[in-house]
Amino acid sequence: MELGGHAPFIVFDSANVDRAVAGALASKYRNSGQTCVCTNRFLVQKGIHDEFVEKFAKAIERELHVGSGFDAKTTQGPLINEKAVEKVASEFDTEAEAVAIANAANVGLAGYFYSQDPAQIWRVAEQLEVGMVGVNEGIISSVESPFGGVKQSGLGREGSKYGIDEYLEIKYVCFGGL
Repeated sequence: MELGGHAPFIVFDSANVDRAVAGALASKYRNSGQTCVCTNRFLVQKGIHDEFVEKFAKAIERELHVGSGFDAKTTQGPLINEKAVEKVASEFDTEAEAVAIANAANVGLAGYFYSQDPAQIWRVAEQLEVGMVGVNEGIISSVESPFGGVKQSGLGREGSKYGIDEYLEIKYVCFGGL
């Protein structure tokens, strides 16, 4: 069973900002942000925050057109209400803080983060409480990969060689000989 997630998208100070912006566009706005693995929460480390926000805003302005769904030029609808606008929070200072914020959700389908620090990549990938992690990548789904989450995002996996396990029952047979 696979249920939606509340995917974090973390950008560390060590990230390649241009790659992070491209990944953020792909991860957040694919299918108007309506796929179960789309980014819902952006966490940007303080040292890279302003550069990321500036470049991300320019990319959004260049690539997306917010408006009525009946207008052919529209690629995205507006936020649903003022409360949705208020969900935007202030970004993070430390890796531990980012991981804590990311893991605070009761769901964990997918998570994304950008870093060029190999030690940080392995630490954060292991600490994120999600079933799938995109490292320096905004789109992670493929048929070759196990798809599924943790917490209230469901149990089990589909796809890949691991997906068949959910449809099998393991039986132990102890044979004492003839």
